[in-house]
Amino acid sequence: MVAGGHESSTSAFGQRSVPPGCVAGLPPMGGMARSLCLARGAHGNHRWSLGGHAAVLARSLGTMLLFSSLGCGSPVTQQAADDADDEASLSSWTASMSTSNYLLDISVDISMATDSFLVTAQGDGGYPAMEALYDPRGQRVLDWEDWYDGTYSLTEAFFPYYDELVFNWPVRQEDAPLETGTWVVELAGTRNNGQQYTNMDMDITVQTKADPRISDGTVHVRIVYARGLDTDAAVSSAVEEAVANWRNIWDSHGLSLEVEYDSSDLSPDLDYPGYNSSAYLAETFRSDGEQVTIIIGESLGGDTSIFGMSGGIPGPLVATDRSCVAISWLAHAGQDAVFSIDELRVFGETLAHETGHYLGLFHPVETTWSQWDSLSDTVDCQNMNTCESQLGSNNMFPYPVCTWQSCQAQDQLSDDQVGVTMYYSGTL
Repeated sequence: MVAGGHESSTSAFGQRSVPPGCVAGLPPMGGMARSLCLARGAHGNHRWSLGGHAAVLARSLGTMLLFSSLGCGSPVTQQAADDADDEASLSSWTASMSTSNYLLDISVDISMATDSFLVTAQGDGGYPAMEALYDPRGQRVLDWEDWYDGTYSLTEAFFPYYDELVFNWPVRQEDAPLETGTWVVELAGTRNNGQQYTNMDMDITVQTKADPRISDGTVHVRIVYARGLDTDAAVSSAVEEAVANWRNIWDSHGLSLEVEYDSSDLSPDLDYPGYNSSAYLAETFRSDGEQVTIIIGESLGGDTSIFGMSGGIPGPLVATDRSCVAISWLAHAGQDAVFSIDELRVFGETLAHETGHYLGLFHPVETTWSQWDSLSDTVDCQNMNTCESQLGSNNMFPYPVCTWQSCQAQDQLSDDQVGVTMYYSGTL
């Protein structure tokens, strides 16, 4: 940690995978090599189970200097989406802005009809991080110091892991409703060594959602096959069945799913989202600005033990190199590359799980058993056996819970978890 700035670290939040040393996929006839490993895996590896776990590894125990000063810049474009009275709508503006003395203040005007807003900041040669949030009365609602070293996870925006920052507000139902007036989002600029970035250029996009039915919503998804997979009948059939399983999970919680399928020339060995993938940047430009892009490949970074990875918690709606969810079909099918019924169900659960990260959900507990989400209705369990018993059926649990016979269904979401997904500005 370098004094005077946020610590910068490479993170892989939102990843769901098989523990090291275990075989991906369930063997034929429900064989249990993977099941036993998942139930009794190596919990210390953050590439297996991340959410807030990677954040714990990256956080500093030192005291950081407070930043001060003002941002500059003004909106340059304004584009309104469909504003039908009975439908949710998304409006946006973009601007090129720069930090002044390390900080940038972004003003977000909130009307009575606005239910949430999403800020995406893309840094030029630096790493933006959330510093504070002020309500229209000037009261500080969020402060990075309250969350950076804490045991509860609210948003990735506090951590300068990438050259993009994504912040959605409200995060939880208890943070709503939005007070009308001008909110101020204060960002800090940092360099890759953690030092303050005095005059950092950022491209800012602010999107505001008006939703007359905030208790139910639709997530628009574009599923993109890596090169050649769209013509593989076994793979495309498995994906469609997994999507049907995903739809069943969400339908029971008031979340609707609209899916379209597309092909691409992406390598089946997928990159990790957010690791300077120009191919992901180009591919997400093809999405319509309201869609979550899901890439189906064979592996992630050459590793077939990783089920999937989300580009952020939450993820952006504008095109970036991490504006996607990357999924390995082969990790779910296992060594024989043939899906069993259990594997297809887990495949659907992974699609729901990783997209849940993209909408802002953390794991209810990390596999340190000492880091939790910030929701009041997911218990703060403190050991593996208790957590598997109390939270193992939750779709956001960090790994499938299996025995020698089968894996437990993970189709549950708490009311507060559903609330997070509804307040994400891309849920319309």
